[in-house]
Amino acid sequence: MTLMSSISKLTGSVDQLAAEANVTKAELDAKVALAEAEIALAQAEQTTTEIARDEATTHAADAATHLATVKADVTYEGIGAILAAKAVDAVDVFIYDTSLDSDGGAWRKRCHHTSWYNEPLNTATRGARREFPAVAVIVSFFNGGFCQLRIYDGDDPALPLWREFNNEPLWDAEISKSSTGFTVFALNGLLAMGHKLPDNPSFSGNGMALINFPSDQVSLLTRNMSGTYSGIYPAKPRPHSGDVPSIVSFLINDLAMTVLPDAPIEPTTGLPVPTIAVATDGGLNVIKDDGIVLGGGTGIAINEVEFFSDEGMIVLLGDYILPLLREDWDAPDFNIFTNMYRHGLDVSGVGGAAFGVGGKTTLDHYSGFSSHFVKTVMDDQPQKRLFHGALGRMTALLNSSFNAGYMVGDIKGAFLADTDNTDLVGSGELVTNGDFATNDLTGFVDQSVGSGSVDTSSGAAVVSSIDNSNFGKFSQSIPVIIGARYIATFTVSGTMAFVSGNVGISANFNLGTYSQTFVANASPSTLSFQVAGNSGTTTVDNISVKLADADRSVANRGLIVNGTITRSPVAEGAELVGYSGFSYTNYLEQPYNSALDFGTGDFCYMGWLSDFDNWRTVVWRGTDTATSFVIDPAGTTSDARINLGGSQFMTLCPHWTNEWRHMAVLRSSGVVSIYVNGILQSSFAAANNNLSLSDATLGFGEQSAISGSGIYSQGQLALWRISATAPTPDQIAKIYADEKRLFQPGAKCTLYGTSDAVTALAHDPKTNLLHVGTSQGRSVFDGLLRVANTETPVTTAISAVNGMIAEQ
Repeated sequence: MTLMSSISKLTGSVDQLAAEANVTKAELDAKVALAEAEIALAQAEQTTTEIARDEATTHAADAATHLATVKADVTYEGIGAILAAKAVDAVDVFIYDTSLDSDGGAWRKRCHHTSWYNEPLNTATRGARREFPAVAVIVSFFNGGFCQLRIYDGDDPALPLWREFNNEPLWDAEISKSSTGFTVFALNGLLAMGHKLPDNPSFSGNGMALINFPSDQVSLLTRNMSGTYSGIYPAKPRPHSGDVPSIVSFLINDLAMTVLPDAPIEPTTGLPVPTIAVATDGGLNVIKDDGIVLGGGTGIAINEVEFFSDEGMIVLLGDYILPLLREDWDAPDFNIFTNMYRHGLDVSGVGGAAFGVGGKTTLDHYSGFSSHFVKTVMDDQPQKRLFHGALGRMTALLNSSFNAGYMVGDIKGAFLADTDNTDLVGSGELVTNGDFATNDLTGFVDQSVGSGSVDTSSGAAVVSSIDNSNFGKFSQSIPVIIGARYIATFTVSGTMAFVSGNVGISANFNLGTYSQTFVANASPSTLSFQVAGNSGTTTVDNISVKLADADRSVANRGLIVNGTITRSPVAEGAELVGYSGFSYTNYLEQPYNSALDFGTGDFCYMGWLSDFDNWRTVVWRGTDTATSFVIDPAGTTSDARINLGGSQFMTLCPHWTNEWRHMAVLRSSGVVSIYVNGILQSSFAAANNNLSLSDATLGFGEQSAISGSGIYSQGQLALWRISATAPTPDQIAKIYADEKRLFQPGAKCTLYGTSDAVTALAHDPKTNLLHVGTSQGRSVFDGLLRVANTETPVTTAISAVNGMIAEQ
């Protein structure tokens, strides 16, 4: 091969390699360009997402700004004054803060196509602004015998009218014929109106309406009409799509809405679909976000309904408060009330993180009734046993004169919870010859009728009855102080009716020993006994009536006052009082109560004490010869003595003096634990120690079973509770954190004034403050602490958002 041919061949190979390299580079450049295009696309999508996020944030901030402006110019009572000046007699008020919607209220900017946005302005029923307010004050009110609806522009401190629904055929024919008004609720651009007209066939207007502002639709569910209609304006809507869901009754007492995490998106609005709870006179319905209606006719009127988490709600029916889990909405069991609190309640608003425990979902409701209001806290995974007042539930009970702190689960007693600093002076025995030791009826009056009779035998009264016309009965008038609390105890051998006509007690009792706590409303008061059903013979013995200090739990089993007990504020200016001055003659005790026989099961004793030192018994339960439970300090500075079923356990626990601390002693699944100020100090196994003890009495401040020792002679006690449920560590931590504020100087913990009848209430979802109205003003609570109050009576409704309060 010549040199020239070799060079030529080499040149060809180089050219071929160069061409292949150029092809490879071109392919690589194409891939790089494609990648860059995908990056640009991703960046564009990210930018779009960020714009949407910023838009929601902006609208939320915009709403907050509007709200702040209104709050700066309108006092709490001012909204009511403005509404009064507008001649509005409010039935219900709801402050709708659109920043709480799923998109922060951004839907308000996407409504230029709607009928209501384009309707004529500055008319009798339409204000000067087209855009839906960032903050709307929605008022249901009376006008000419009909209940109508107005929406005021809360972005303007003067609260100008934005829209009124009045005398349009849709409203006039179907939902405005009401003598009792509407209940209203709004979320995600959806305004729900519930008709509270008595369920009377002569009216067609019973039912509910859903006004969807973003989609420009109205849905009606009434006795004679149902369906969804397009156009909120003009007045005559056109049928749009099918029937709306069916509910069990058209008499609607309350509405609530929430957006569940898995809610579908409404295509016409771009917003998640709310779930709607409907409390009716015929039962409970839950309209799911997929349109399916849960619940059914139970014949039980539901007064109020509120969601408390993604998994549950509470309903109020008659005198009961009942938590329902999400899985139970379809067929709620309203017949399980054995341990529920029997009080008529009124609920509004849902609590948030400030009331929570370690991130747990909580329900915070204060609920009004004749003498108390209730606050209930749920665990984030409540069990069905909630129905029975068991695991997962805490309830705080207070009124204008006491605050009992938190009660956990199956509560058996809540003591030493008063705000009256008057010393307690025991009355001694008020019944004459209650043990029938003379074997006659001395001190009693025989009130037998016909052939009925009362006699004595072997130191007991024997009562015989034949029928309603021939029955045995006897009674005794006892000297009492009107308004004071007393405990009546007695033992019966058969079915006996115990009646106190002056204090409103009337009940039947079978074989056993019983205690009844009552407040005297007349002096003297008369105690009466006769055979229940007026047929048969039974005996009565050991009848006793003594002055008592209250048990604030549902058990209502007070403590007998022996001697004199000192009561003084727990801190300077604080409302809550501590109990002190204990000795062998000055102490508080409860007669035998079988509910405190916990056997080998779970239990909890907890409360506050200012002194834990030098063998001073805090609480004791036992007889003269045996002990079932004791809490007291040991001889050293770092131990506590816990007596369980007669066995003493020495366990680590610091001592202290002159300082209020919270202590909890509990057994859970066989393990006993001691907590101080919410922190675990020690624990030990005691699974088989039996706390049941026949005839055991409960004592605070004195231990009669150990002669010469055990007196809580120094320090004070307050807020002691006993439960058959062991609280969780998170619950104990929350109890300590919330209750410790009651022991600070100047701490207020009750309803302002002397009225216990709660007329309205609202929870502010942003400030977590609770507003409770009575005839003497509005009390504002942060947890269990009252942080503010007004003196203007509240008669109908309160609504609160981010510090803006509307009340009537």
